[in-house]
Amino acid sequence: MTLDIDPNLQYSLLEYVAHLTADDYDRLPEDLTKLGFLAPDKLEFARRSGVLEPLKYFLKQVGQGGGAQRFRERIMSEYREKYPGMSDEELRLAMRSEMQVSVGQDLTLSKIASSAVISFVC
Repeated sequence: MTLDIDPNLQYSLLEYVAHLTADDYDRLPEDLTKLGFLAPDKLEFARRSGVLEPLKYFLKQVGQGGGAQRFRERIMSEYREKYPGMSDEELRLAMRSEMQVSVGQDLTLSKIASSAVISFVC
């Protein structure tokens, strides 16, 4: 059984995978627009606001491999170096705070994305 896929969508998927493979996360907004996940009129907002920063961070970490456990270990290690002497709970709060600051306090989408990444890690 096969599925007919629009050639433009096929090309967009290939570009998306190529950008992920090349760690070219700055192209993510355009890729998500071409794939239909982001409305074209929201493209500039996504670029300027940083709303996709948590997703970029997540994809960078996942791209390094090792599964969920290794992903979690890398992030916790990064924050332990950054904030020596903090407990795991304090590190989680620091992560959450940094994510919120990086994308703006009042962006609902960023709070959802940040919480998803932190929940996955912690």
